[in-house]
Amino acid sequence: MSLHPQTQALHAGHRADPQTGAVAPPIYFTTSYHYPSTEFATRLFNLEVIGYTYTRTSNPSREVLERRVAAIEGGKAALALASGAAAVGDALLSLAQAGDNIVFDRATLRGGGRALAIQLRRFGLDVRDAAVAEDFVSATDARTRLWFAESLSLPSLERFPIAAVATAGRAIGVPLVIDNSNLPFLVRPVEEGAAVVVYAADTWLTGRGGADGGLLVDAGTFSWESERFPTLHAPDPSYHGAVWTEVVKKWNASPLTARARGGVLRDLGAAISPMAVFQIVQGLETLPLRMRAHAENAARVAEFLAPRPEVTALSVEGGLVGFSLPDAQKFVAALSLISRDGGVGGLRSSVVGSADGRILLSVGVEHADDILDDLKATLNSNQK
Repeated sequence: MSLHPQTQALHAGHRADPQTGAVAPPIYFTTSYHYPSTEFATRLFNLEVIGYTYTRTSNPSREVLERRVAAIEGGKAALALASGAAAVGDALLSLAQAGDNIVFDRATLRGGGRALAIQLRRFGLDVRDAAVAEDFVSATDARTRLWFAESLSLPSLERFPIAAVATAGRAIGVPLVIDNSNLPFLVRPVEEGAAVVVYAADTWLTGRGGADGGLLVDAGTFSWESERFPTLHAPDPSYHGAVWTEVVKKWNASPLTARARGGVLRDLGAAISPMAVFQIVQGLETLPLRMRAHAENAARVAEFLAPRPEVTALSVEGGLVGFSLPDAQKFVAALSLISRDGGVGGLRSSVVGSADGRILLSVGVEHADDILDDLKATLNSNQK
């Protein structure tokens, strides 16, 4: 049966625990697993059978989260990691190595991607920038392993043209990796042609800011057999000479997530906690409803702000609203209901930033009238 993403958010990956019938996925707090025999252990570590080796790379709780997110995204497989930064890092380092290059969206490099680019260069990776599909193609050569962009850049709220760039990349055999952390469920990168999607799970996915985590999703629509990806089709000396594109064929699995799990995650260690997994799974169940409420409230906020003469450069995307004010710092200081915690994607409305007169609001799911009353009172006090 083909289920809609909203239904997958509730049902994918777990119906009931086979041992107890528990509807909520159990939390497996264990680092190690019992092997029934030395023969089984040998076959397991030689990648001849599937099983649990060590919680850093595999855990029953994490499998539920991985299967659920893969189903929601319409992807082939997913890998859960300790943070969104870890998900991005594992995706990039699974495809690229020293001497290779990655083409970044220019808007991403102006935001959170700037620090990442500095670190990648320390790994011996060249980072190039582009803005539109033609730029990405022009910046690409034989050592380009992937293109990377955020679906929505902060604080500019610039939407990235996923479909156009993904199409251009597929024409020359280059995968587009999209960080969709700021627009989950509202933007569908896999449907628009992205080869890989990554998420930070501590924001919109959970809504509570109480659990750190990240997800890497292989769409399953891009061929990793190309000579462009030696990390996947050449023997891996860090794992008994495994060729990831060959190892996974018997299970029709993803060579990208296999390499990210068995190589980068295993060796660099950004493992997610089973407790964080449980919290993220619970958050996913209400994600479709929450994102709708965030977007509806953000639209109400934008509608309220639009006619105000002191408000300029107004933009809205999903649950985020950006605008400029003559005295942004005074405005932020006067807010009452809207928090100044700087968080994004929480159930409670917050100010994300206020640099250079530019204000970015993460609009929560409070009653819209209460949010508007806080904004109206604060703007009116600014005029006094």
